[in-house]
Amino acid sequence: MKTKVGSFLREGSLDIVSGQAADLFEIKQATTYDLKIANFFDNLSIEDEKTLEQSSELIQKSLTNAKLNEAETNIIIPDEQCSLQIIKLPLVSEKEIISAIELQSEEFVPYSIEKAIFDYQILSTDKQNNRMFLLLVVALRESIDRVSDYLLGLGLYPNGIESESTALYRLILNNHFKLNSKLVMLINIGRGASQISILNTQQQQLVTTNSVSIGAEFFYKALQNNLNIPRATAVEMFNTIKPEDIHYQKIIKPVFSEFAKQVHKILMSALEKIGTLPNSIYLYSASGLASYSLLFKDHPMLQQYGTLPLNSSLLNPQTVKFAPELKDRLDHYLISLGAII
Repeated sequence: MKTKVGSFLREGSLDIVSGQAADLFEIKQATTYDLKIANFFDNLSIEDEKTLEQSSELIQKSLTNAKLNEAETNIIIPDEQCSLQIIKLPLVSEKEIISAIELQSEEFVPYSIEKAIFDYQILSTDKQNNRMFLLLVVALRESIDRVSDYLLGLGLYPNGIESESTALYRLILNNHFKLNSKLVMLINIGRGASQISILNTQQQQLVTTNSVSIGAEFFYKALQNNLNIPRATAVEMFNTIKPEDIHYQKIIKPVFSEFAKQVHKILMSALEKIGTLPNSIYLYSASGLASYSLLFKDHPMLQQYGTLPLNSSLLNPQTVKFAPELKDRLDHYLISLGAII
């Protein structure tokens, strides 16, 4: 049985997961490598380039020891490095879709088409009204080339790149999570932004998706600025905050109200578009998931929707199995699963 390798290149770390694909996906290995830099996707200084090179040498040796070098890999990158949107086009053949997107690129692509690379998925077609709906994912070609070159330098061979939310969509719509609701809102909270999507699990379809420019840093900076503390202290404080903490009441809750307004606005837009509201809200974040869940459940505008953390307890044991030694780190690798499943 062939071993599959998946990669999730985060801002400051690289996740590598490997496993065997069958009716039951068995995850054999999962490792997080520290890149020793703040953000891979920033313009790096000469010093950061040297640091990245040194960490890459260690990663390459580790992959060789694990016999994962020279393997093909699918790559996941943060949502913030992409633009995700559902677009409407005239009903055209698959060969004509690229041309149709390019003709309307000023409407769909956030930078010049020459600098862009994009992929799409047909969500639905409407022959009666001569139209079709696509999920369009756009990224800067320069960034994607840099990611590919980096993985090649580690001895891996990229054969596909996607965003973290599209990986989550596939995991959910292909029933790798046990979700009881037919219509769910998925909120993927990233570092500087969040992707808010509505999925119909019964019809296995993405209904809407929106990006809002509020992410984890929004909350960290609120604590930093109000308390004059280092970022690392703010991160730890947010991730372990309790309802009775004074900083929860005086700083975090008021700041969260802005995020809640954005979520509520998207909920009302969905109600207008599809005539109903999601049955549940599922939250995912690489860290601080318990704190976000607490904030949602504690907010009067959102508590009625039954917010749940999207974590490993919801994985479908009939489709995904982890090696026993990985059980304490499953939540961290949830999105990375999408690179091999």
